[in-house]
Amino acid sequence: MPTDPPLPRIFTRSDALAAGLTRHAVAHRLATCRWRTIGRGAFCLQQQWDAADARSRHVLHVLAESRYDEGLVISHESAAAVHGWPVPWAGYSLATFTDGRANGKNLRSAHRLVRAAPLAAPDVVAREGLRVTSPARTAADVLRHLPASESVAMVDVALRLGQTSRAAIDEVLRRQAGWTHVPRARLAREWLDPRRDSYLESSSFALLASRGILPPLSQVHVYDAAGRFVGIVDGLWLPEGVVGECDGRSKYDLDVIGRLDPVEARRQILREKAREDALRSTGLGVVRWGTYEVRHRLDDLATTVRSALARGGLTRFTGQLRWSSSPTDLVDLRRYPPSSGS
Repeated sequence: MPTDPPLPRIFTRSDALAAGLTRHAVAHRLATCRWRTIGRGAFCLQQQWDAADARSRHVLHVLAESRYDEGLVISHESAAAVHGWPVPWAGYSLATFTDGRANGKNLRSAHRLVRAAPLAAPDVVAREGLRVTSPARTAADVLRHLPASESVAMVDVALRLGQTSRAAIDEVLRRQAGWTHVPRARLAREWLDPRRDSYLESSSFALLASRGILPPLSQVHVYDAAGRFVGIVDGLWLPEGVVGECDGRSKYDLDVIGRLDPVEARRQILREKAREDALRSTGLGVVRWGTYEVRHRLDDLATTVRSALARGGLTRFTGQLRWSSSPTDLVDLRRYPPSSGS
């Protein structure tokens, strides 16, 4: 099979001809599906497409659409994809850009969305030769336009990677005062926590916060009365002393267990059961849930969490809480006094 000359990630017929391929060679590659059509008159290698995940495929679409106007800046969830943030639960829709030159309405076509909005100099950065909104501007934009269940999960990753900071996001939101959905963004900003280490954690606690349940402390290290390590919990509500584990129950689901070796499935169930028992033995309450509960039974989950919080209290807790494995990095429980109803 003849090899291709060096080509960009996204290329056109003209690019291929300029690289030395003949018109017949171009037609043959398209007919034999060695190249894949991306957008209008643009292509990528089929093997590149096959190896790409959802985020990388969206970036390829964005690259194809960006060829038509070099003045546009990749923005919103498309910028998030370029920065390497998680894929939204709902997936990607159109390639999204911001036009800082425009004063009119947003422009939508079958392949892309162009938003008309001012772009300050710090709002635009270069990534692999692309003009893309900065992480801080991207964070502010997704917090404004996406549901908190998606935007908080994306921005948590940006904060954890050190790509931006709360202060930088706040500065962008200050400049966006009066823009669409800024109040929504400011509310969701209060739910951010870079200590979380999964999309489900971030999304779960944002959704529960939208139901009036404030986010718990994240990634707290729990030790028992003898100083033995019990585990790192996804969330811990204080002063109620209730653990939120937002991936635990999925390990019991039959569809998950059915894909495992039976011996390993049994070991996994026993490990999770032993861990939960150890947490409860310290006097902490435990609530577990998986993706199904978050996406399809959120109100029931919120009711369960509220009930656990109402029953909770640190008076029964016999262990120790730390922010890390260091014995001196203690969670100061004096900062979380019991409420009058506890």
